Amino acid sequence: MTSTETFGISDIHYMLPPLRYSVRELHAAGMLLSEPEAMEELGFEYGLIWDRPTVDVATDLVAGLLKTAGIEPRDVDIFINASAIPANALVPPSQSAPTTPENRHLQQFMNTSAKVQDEIGLVNAQVIGMSEMSCSSLMAAVWTARALMIQGNLDIAVCINVDKFGEDCKREVVYNIVSDSACGVVVRRDASCNRIVAYDTMTRGYFWDSDRRQNEMLASYFTTGSRIVQRTLKKSKYKLDDIRMLVPHNVSKRSWQILSDLIGYPVERVYLGNIGAIGHSIAADNFINLKDIRDRNLIEAGAPMLMYTFGLGAHWGCMVLEA
Repeated sequence: MTSTETFGISDIHYMLPPLRYSVRELHAAGMLLSEPEAMEELGFEYGLIWDRPTVDVATDLVAGLLKTAGIEPRDVDIFINASAIPANALVPPSQSAPTTPENRHLQQFMNTSAKVQDEIGLVNAQVIGMSEMSCSSLMAAVWTARALMIQGNLDIAVCINVDKFGEDCKREVVYNIVSDSACGVVVRRDASCNRIVAYDTMTRGYFWDSDRRQNEMLASYFTTGSRIVQRTLKKSKYKLDDIRMLVPHNVSKRSWQILSDLIGYPVERVYLGNIGAIGHSIAADNFINLKDIRDRNLIEAGAPMLMYTFGLGAHWGCMVLEA
């Protein structure tokens, strides 16, 4: 059989954190910056929080993904752990205590990706960790996996995102309710669904200080978002009118009304069904939404879709798929 350079997202598996708090409960616990009414007006209802370390979630996530996809661990060629929050790329000290205090520095190199590889038995996988692209991490990981598979003539990649906010962190980030995340995808050669057509990304390092430059970043968000959409479509064979559904990250409904109007796309065709119940699940949103769209038969096979994401730092990402 002749190898092709056609790749797609063949399988998606996600896990939702068990701790579920309403916007008003988050506010009462001091975890919001705004009044709860403001968050509700933006479309948010709940925030979800992990009750255990991300490395444990990641192990369960990969095991569940491989079972769903019917893949043996030894058959995975590439494994990418895309952490939006760098701290989540490390195994916590409680699971990696040094044998002596003098070896405490070794904890800086005890990585989640390696531990998951060992526990799941991904013995043949090239292992990569990505931790500096914020909420665009998982989409970037999928494109990176595709490029590596083409270069190495490989067939199967597993990309995951698992993140948990620090215990002392607010759950409101730039007027969005943020939930902890866990989503994994399988990228396959010759996949029959979710075929990857085009991808583009833009980084504006000027916004690396998201606190000090938050207002400037917000001012740039929509215009740069419009530009990345147009650039990605130009790389594909499609025009905006051809796109049957936009698969978003779960930022506020109001922001999607603004961006949709700016790019000239009907907001009714942006999938906003998970914003209230799940919130903004860091880098997992697009792929959680993609799975739910397909599971609910909201799009026909082969129809063009556009995925859009943004990560603090600041990184814009956009991908065109054929369902």
